[in-house]
Amino acid sequence: MATHTIDNQNVCIFKKPTSTWRRGMVLLWCFFLCSYANAQILLPTYRGRLLEGITYNAANNSLLWVDIISAEVHRVSLEDDSKLAETHETLKFAQPGESVGAVLLTKDPDTVLVCAKYGVARANFATQEFSYLLKYPLSPESASKLRSNDGIIDPWGNLWIGLMNDFPTVKAQGKVEPDGLLYRISATDLSVKVMVEDALIPNGLAFSKDASTADGHIFQAVFGQSAVLKYDLNGQPEQKFIIPAERVTCTGLGGKNDDEMFITTGHQQLDDFSAEIDAFDHTGDLGGFLFRVKLDKKINSMPTGVWGGPV
Repeated sequence: MATHTIDNQNVCIFKKPTSTWRRGMVLLWCFFLCSYANAQILLPTYRGRLLEGITYNAANNSLLWVDIISAEVHRVSLEDDSKLAETHETLKFAQPGESVGAVLLTKDPDTVLVCAKYGVARANFATQEFSYLLKYPLSPESASKLRSNDGIIDPWGNLWIGLMNDFPTVKAQGKVEPDGLLYRISATDLSVKVMVEDALIPNGLAFSKDASTADGHIFQAVFGQSAVLKYDLNGQPEQKFIIPAERVTCTGLGGKNDDEMFITTGHQQLDDFSAEIDAFDHTGDLGGFLFRVKLDKKINSMPTGVWGGPV
């Protein structure tokens, strides 16, 4: 058994059995593991290209996420299900060539940090202002080739952000090259320190207890497998949630009663920038929609990290 391997026949996370008997046992076990989750589209009239960075803010019971390719940050209030569409807000970084990799909380509920193409920006939902707080210490050549991909606030309020090849760079090269970096940005003086070099796709950042429950369970989105996996304390798969979209990108826990899971997904044509994304097409693969799953009990999720620096 390997907790990191996805079988190419979609048998959860096992290596291929070496005998028919073992294969049968694995398939039987997977049958009991799988849970065809009642995943509901949260906003039926909204559909993005590459949704990521799902973040629950308990301070105001709101949900935030980004559309990387569209350079957008979104927020919706979960206070009243009948007013979800009315409370859906969008901040767009309108500069040419921009992208948005992650959104992070600050002490001000209306102000967020946004990991963008060239650095970390400060954005405000009340004023609609969007401006750079700092830019990454890169050469002009590297700055043009890279973009922010995933970010997280550590337990001390510092920001960690991973950079990778930007979309035009990947298209020109035909693949992702190990040009990426993992930075730590100090909340005290905004200094930038390189923590990892020569990275391909820094993603899925988490510190102890992050991305998990207080009980130690971890929920993980599995891209290309239409699934979210729940792991127990020993790192063994405990439950598999089936999502009606192949490209599952990120999952977050929370809700007013701490009993919900939120999932972002990517559209099947996310690489075709000219493709029209139809929010009213609810047939076939539902990539690009934001999903909500009601869990069967309170999950004791860990609080989301908050930026400790200036806002």
